[in-house]
Amino acid sequence: MALVDTWQSTIVTMAEEIPPVPPGKATLAIDTTPVKGRIYLDVVDQGIAPITLELDPGTYVISFGDVEDHTTPEDVTVTLTEGDILTVTGEYTPAGLAIPIWAVWAMGAAGVGIAALVLYTVIKGK
Repeated sequence: MALVDTWQSTIVTMAEEIPPVPPGKATLAIDTTPVKGRIYLDVVDQGIAPITLELDPGTYVISFGDVEDHTTPEDVTVTLTEGDILTVTGEYTPAGLAIPIWAVWAMGAAGVGIAALVLYTVIKGK
């Protein structure tokens, strides 16, 4: 059985649609959503998602490349045993806009209400 260690909402499922695993190997399928990102396995570039790899049993670290205007998923550590078929999907999140609105009210010398409305935008990134 495959073991997965991650602190983010990475989706991990056992895949049934992947072909049978060769003897002595495990199959690891990696995809990303909602955008397609670059995949690294033990820091070696494997290309753009989706990818499927036949691997020796062992422990591997999956990393995801940066995608413009998106927050990159955390690394995922998987431990594969012979015959495992595992799918890992890294979920990129769009970098959003936060628009706080500050309203400051002050009273003038003549008792006239003066309103100052200050808007600013903070663009969040990785």
